[in-house]
Amino acid sequence: MYGSTNYWKKIFQKMKKLNCHKNRIINDVNIFADTLEELSCSGKSSINQYGISKLKKIKYLNCDFNDKIYDVNHLCDTLIQLNCFGNSGIDQDGISKLKYLHETIMMVKG
Repeated sequence: MYGSTNYWKKIFQKMKKLNCHKNRIINDVNIFADTLEELSCSGKSSINQYGISKLKKIKYLNCDFNDKIYDVNHLCDTLIQLNCFGNSGIDQDGISKLKYLHETIMMVKG
């Protein structure tokens, strides 16, 4: 019961902000696909590309020092601020389709 996805989805169905900075236990936050607007998965967090692949409403994303996330184009209609500095996996191709980005703090590879 407590381990089921439906149980936790009901508990956290209103989650809008999540800070997983340096969290090495959580690797997938797709359960919050319909609600999450702000996510910090920086500092060598275990959240990876698949772990954010179903997110739909993210406006603010901090993935500094997270080389497991390399593409945020699926957030093209919502993302307005992106921090991906210091050994982030995101490069120019990973942000090429973003439409509404107002602020970006990044170090592009190559």
